[in-house]
Amino acid sequence: MQVLVWSGATVDDFIGGLGGQTWYAVFDSATDTVGPVSQQTIMHDMFCPGIAMLPNGNPFVVAGSAGGDGGQSSSIWGGSSFSKSGNVKIKRGYNTALTLANGEVRSQLQQFHTTHSRRVCSMAQWQLAARYGRANTCMHVQVFTLGGSFSGVAGEDKGGEVWSGGTWRQTTNILAQSILSDDPQGVFRTDNYPFLFAWTENSGALPHQSHLTFSSDICDGGMTASTCLGVRNGVPPAAVFHAGPSTQMNWFTNLNGAGTTTPAGTRGPTAMNGNFVMYAAGKILTVGGAPSFSLVRPPVPASVLHAAARNACGGPSWVLASPLQRVLEATCAWFCRTPLQCVQQDMHC
Repeated sequence: MQVLVWSGATVDDFIGGLGGQTWYAVFDSATDTVGPVSQQTIMHDMFCPGIAMLPNGNPFVVAGSAGGDGGQSSSIWGGSSFSKSGNVKIKRGYNTALTLANGEVRSQLQQFHTTHSRRVCSMAQWQLAARYGRANTCMHVQVFTLGGSFSGVAGEDKGGEVWSGGTWRQTTNILAQSILSDDPQGVFRTDNYPFLFAWTENSGALPHQSHLTFSSDICDGGMTASTCLGVRNGVPPAAVFHAGPSTQMNWFTNLNGAGTTTPAGTRGPTAMNGNFVMYAAGKILTVGGAPSFSLVRPPVPASVLHAAARNACGGPSWVLASPLQRVLEATCAWFCRTPLQCVQQDMHC
């Protein structure tokens, strides 16, 4: 196993706007050694970025510090060095990035036969596949990012963007204003590091589950919609679940287009700087955090969010399980008119 670590413009300190270099090293557990500390200057200061893992396991670093082009660059680790892969439309830092998941189309390696692959893969997709050593595989990967007012224009909405084939595109209807906390430091902190999880639109956790939509960028080579759908075998569109750290939660869908934001109810207390992980299918653990990014002690308890659960009233609603744990049932607010009504109904679920 190898572990990649990096800092930013300097080895052991942060100096904003210093330049476009990043220092990095690789730890090898097999030999229990750390490789040489190396510097790479590609005009990307990778301090405070969003980080996604691509299907092949390589980190994808999105934006970061404003040094060089850091607030707008995105770079991929290729095993021995980083390479640039497009600039985000909105400069940002302290953003979250994640690989989208809707089966084999968006975030997995497409494993069609070569004859099918040549019909549905654009040249950019074939080049991307060859880059990762998958010459007979159509590889269509998308990455989503949101938030990040640490870098860029102060007060600018750091709305959603989707990366595909080296190019970023804004999802203009997914705005950072839907994820804001009430941090006393203002906009500089209120949209930092949202808790985002990859989903699909037919996972049973979304209010609209009866349709599958595919945009023209998926069906290349003049294929008809029915032929494309047949090759895809009904793979659903990607979605994103926003689980915090602000109290308001959201579903983000229509990621092939301008995006759609649907409120998903409220969670427990704000958990800025908390940790979040999906430890089992549909179950999310959040640990730590505080009402604001800094200046206060972190009293927020650990919590468990059952994001794929389904019950008679839906949710989401917090249920106190113990003084140190809260449980949130999160897929249901679609049938509840108010959060209070959901809580009352949940008592009988």
